[in-house]
Amino acid sequence: MKKGLSGTAYDNPGNLKSPLLNKMSNLVLQAQLKIRQELQKPRTDLYKLVKELKEAQGYNKLKEFTYGNETDLYKNMFIIDEQQGIFKFKNPWDPRSGLNAAEKNFLIHVLEVINSRRHADMSKEQIEELRKSGDDLYYNVPLMKGDGASKFSRSGFLGLIKDKLSAWSPKEILARFQYESQGYTDSGKRKNLFEITNGFDNSEDPKMRKAMLSKGVGYWETNLETLLLTYDYTYMAKQHIDEVMPLIHACMVSL
Repeated sequence: MKKGLSGTAYDNPGNLKSPLLNKMSNLVLQAQLKIRQELQKPRTDLYKLVKELKEAQGYNKLKEFTYGNETDLYKNMFIIDEQQGIFKFKNPWDPRSGLNAAEKNFLIHVLEVINSRRHADMSKEQIEELRKSGDDLYYNVPLMKGDGASKFSRSGFLGLIKDKLSAWSPKEILARFQYESQGYTDSGKRKNLFEITNGFDNSEDPKMRKAMLSKGVGYWETNLETLLLTYDYTYMAKQHIDEVMPLIHACMVSL
């Protein structure tokens, strides 16, 4: 294989030598198109709320384009206790939360989107009960490795450099492999090879979450705009790619 499928670049569907490979390529591209289309409205809604948040906090152009400042927008929205392994959202419905109106509106949107996906197997009434009870299952922050801006915001320049350098240590490489291969190397938890893995699932398991948070909150994404868009995309991708996986499997069997 020189490049892509059948020696042809992946982004040239319809030019493959095999009709079945053409079919497989087109199935994936159609799924990706659906994902992009479905993301348009959530992205537009989120950008509107981010704009309101910036206006409420007096963001000017200089502040907006200063590295790390975009993450500072959301600092007041978390409850963090490194010693207890707590990393969750504040309750925006609680009048004692210390959130301003723009922060409340933004956080309500974030929590409603996350929990509609996180608890898709529950009824609206059950999800509402989790919200009212203050259950961590509703308020826990999904864990996604933070980008440079998030780490710079929490740990400063030296902390960011230290994190970059430590990522290349043998111990960190092994830990990263063990985390990313979770469910594949353990025969008792092996995933269906024709089903997309949702990386956010790991942080929903209490034991796994505790182990992940041992890295420190500064390791994880705190830019809620980035986190929410990635969260939405991940769930949409799993849904639409999983829908075409049986067809791709059938094509592979026929090759």
